[in-house]
Amino acid sequence: MKIRQEFYEKGKISDTPFGVITLFHVLEHIYTPKILLKNLIEDNLKESGIFVIEVPNFESLQSKIAAAKWLHLDIPRHINHFKFDILKKMIEDIGGRIIKVEYYHTVHGILGMVSSLLNVLGYSKNIMSELKYRRTVLLIFMIVVTLPVATLFEIIASLLKKGAVLRIYATINK
Repeated sequence: MKIRQEFYEKGKISDTPFGVITLFHVLEHIYTPKILLKNLIEDNLKESGIFVIEVPNFESLQSKIAAAKWLHLDIPRHINHFKFDILKKMIEDIGGRIIKVEYYHTVHGILGMVSSLLNVLGYSKNIMSELKYRRTVLLIFMIVVTLPVATLFEIIASLLKKGAVLRIYATINK
């Protein structure tokens, strides 16, 4: 398979349209997410295909707990932040119809909630970066102690549609 590394703006990616197109944690990094989504879907999705979008949920419980220190604000890498209504309108504007919505993600949800809770307690570093590059015994201990509460909070938040992510499955109305 050929790997293409250029930035996609519009046009066909392949000679054959795709049955599924996924955009997991992409739209928050794009200056014009609606245009990208419209072009990608119009030019590359099969008539009966589905597309899946996953972005951090700006209305999540962890975003409310951590406020300005929320892990997924991640400015300047995240230049857009999404609520369900914004994504729903964007999908409808390009002729799409939502099939299913999910609010739970193990890594972004539970680890994000750990990060939010630790931020409230004064921990100010990016937990994902620290785990990847500077793992310490103290950090692991703080995560282990916080993990049960974070897991419970994130499960409840997801059930209340306030989980860490918005994952939307949609199709195009033809």
